[in-house]
Amino acid sequence: MGEALREAGYDVKAADHPELEGWEDPDLFELAAAESRIFVTANVKDFVPLVRVWVNSGRAHAGLILLPRTLRHEQFGNIILRVSAKLSGTTQEEWENRTEWA
Repeated sequence: MGEALREAGYDVKAADHPELEGWEDPDLFELAAAESRIFVTANVKDFVPLVRVWVNSGRAHAGLILLPRTLRHEQFGNIILRVSAKLSGTTQEEWENRTEWA
């Protein structure tokens, strides 16, 4: 998915990149926040509670876009369309501490 989003013009660092192999979800979310990157995931069961912990503790994040679990990883076109539609007309600053479904 990362390569397809890069080809669509987005500055993306995908969790399947070799340098991130084996990283736990909280560490990936931490990295995204540190690099001001909006996090895109279909791993709703882990990331919704994680973002709640961040919000309740007053920690800022760079944004979270949740994908329905019904979307398979192979459905790159649909994923890119959904993410692009969410990001269209917005700035990075507008995504700070924002969580939305795509």
